[in-house]
Amino acid sequence: LMLSTACSWLSENIKLEKDNAQIGALGSNSASGVPVFDISTHPTSGIMRMLTSGSERMRIHSDGNISVGQTANVSKFNIHGGSCTYGTVSSSFPLTIGNNGNSGLSIISSGTTNAGMIVFGDSGDNDTGKIRYDHSDNSLRFSTNASEKVRIDSSGNFGLGTTSPGYKLEVADDTNTTVNLLRLRNSDSTYSQTWDFSLNTVKNLRPVVGKS
Repeated sequence: LMLSTACSWLSENIKLEKDNAQIGALGSNSASGVPVFDISTHPTSGIMRMLTSGSERMRIHSDGNISVGQTANVSKFNIHGGSCTYGTVSSSFPLTIGNNGNSGLSIISSGTTNAGMIVFGDSGDNDTGKIRYDHSDNSLRFSTNASEKVRIDSSGNFGLGTTSPGYKLEVADDTNTTVNLLRLRNSDSTYSQTWDFSLNTVKNLRPVVGKS
């Protein structure tokens, strides 16, 4: 291993060589006037490995993809918990988690009154969709278009359109119009039929049966 101050791809640096070949460099640079400390492999090839206790734990591949727990290049960020065979991973899913047997993701909140969330956003709204588990009342909540639409409470009651379901299934729509609540449909070519249930403005539950 040789240290040198001359390097073709970083300025003000320390060049690392092995067998007279450049393998990496440490250097400094600036981005928009902010000082930057650079750690670099060779610019045209090479990987960066991190080891503990003599074993590789993490690898940054030459294309920038990161692998934790294995050496294979699977996705933009791959967390590998054990023996697992990966098929073709879509570039639309930059995070990949693999394990031997069951695999999953844990979201742990401190205390018993906080919440764990998975949030979905776009260029117009950073949290337009949300899955939220609230530890204060042990409810699971689902939001679309930036508002809660479904809640399962701690007793297992399922509420659609209500945040406090009092029945195993409660469907609510608090508007002063006829509300379509439920549709049951069989699209079989012989027994095709549809049952629609709605509440009208005089508070009557109306089943409407149609058959084609």
